[in-house]
Amino acid sequence: MADDSLFRDLDSSFVNFDEAASDTFNYTSTDIVVHWNWKLDIPVSLPGSTVSYTFSTTAGDIGFGISFEPNEGEEVEVLEEHRVPSNIEPISGAFKAPSEGAVCLYWDNSFSWLTPKKLSYSVEVRQPSFAVADQARSTKARSMLYGSLDELRYLQLQLSHTLDKERALKAEIPELKRQFDEIKAKIESKLAQVTASAQESASLTRRLQESESRINGLCIRTLNKELLGKVLDYLRGSGAVGCVCKYWAAIVKEHR
Repeated sequence: MADDSLFRDLDSSFVNFDEAASDTFNYTSTDIVVHWNWKLDIPVSLPGSTVSYTFSTTAGDIGFGISFEPNEGEEVEVLEEHRVPSNIEPISGAFKAPSEGAVCLYWDNSFSWLTPKKLSYSVEVRQPSFAVADQARSTKARSMLYGSLDELRYLQLQLSHTLDKERALKAEIPELKRQFDEIKAKIESKLAQVTASAQESASLTRRLQESESRINGLCIRTLNKELLGKVLDYLRGSGAVGCVCKYWAAIVKEHR
């Protein structure tokens, strides 16, 4: 889990911490031949650790500088590189690391690379006491706690807003369902009306055709014998008017 990693990071300085054990680490070397440059990285595992150094050279002076690279953040220059008379007297100094990271000591002989220098150094890293380390952890944990509390308040507020929104949406569902059912019922009713209207339209169309046919037959039958004879005489060319009934056949025969 992410929290386990967080707690391991906070407590990493106290794993196997023994107040009785030595809290000093030494780095020494002699007669390192520096043609161009030389760099020494000193790891710092506890904030407040002090890095002390002493070095000397033979065959001339040398450029020297210090930088610090924290585990979180960008590298910063502690001591600007400059030439020091380390061939005349030892050069000493110290730096207190503000956080975990690495202290970088670097020597530069690029200005005199044809004349290599022999470098001897002694570096001591003194870690803070348990109380100081404990205070550093407490300060870091307190800062992280405040950040976590701010995040908790924000998340609680967001959750409250989300729950309110969820309740409001749920409250709208019954009314929307009622409207949906009402619209569905109206659609079904309209479809039924359309079906009934289509059936009625078909029935009326059939009756209209029957009525038109009946009207034609009734119209010609309203004529008296004389007028009917003239009409039948006019229609005689069709050859079928005399077949309608004996009366019409007699009238057609009479008008020949």
